[in-house]
Amino acid sequence: RWTILLCLGLFGIPSVRAVNSVTGNQAVVAGGDLNTAAGDYSSVLGGYLNTAQWLYDSIQGGYGNTANAYAGAIGGGRYNYMDIAYATIGGGRINTATGFASVIAGGQYNFAEDSHSSVCGGTGNTARGMYSTVVGGNLNTAQGSGSVVMGQL
Repeated sequence: RWTILLCLGLFGIPSVRAVNSVTGNQAVVAGGDLNTAAGDYSSVLGGYLNTAQWLYDSIQGGYGNTANAYAGAIGGGRYNYMDIAYATIGGGRINTATGFASVIAGGQYNFAEDSHSSVCGGTGNTARGMYSTVVGGNLNTAQGSGSVVMGQL
């Protein structure tokens, strides 16, 4: 269900603006614009064009973020995406979490691809092994299970 507002546009000409959509049972969109809470018990607290699609997904704000799996969380930022259960992205931009219970704290263009993997920040880093971590830096990959890459400039 979309909430529609009639707004006065430029020179007082009426315009129609779609604000937010809540389709999940007991889901909430607290504010912002063009946000969607589609999953049951999902929430979007604010921002613009954010989508919480599955059961218990949560997005606190930002722009164009998508939480697309059970109990995912995105704190904010721009164009962040998670599609597996319990994944979390703190912020940043264009980060992708596809590993079960994976975490990306921030940065940009980072990937957490395997179960319990994490990227703390930086640019273009990938945690590909199970339980692997990239602390930061630029264009680093933690490939093996349990591996840690500290990062460099």
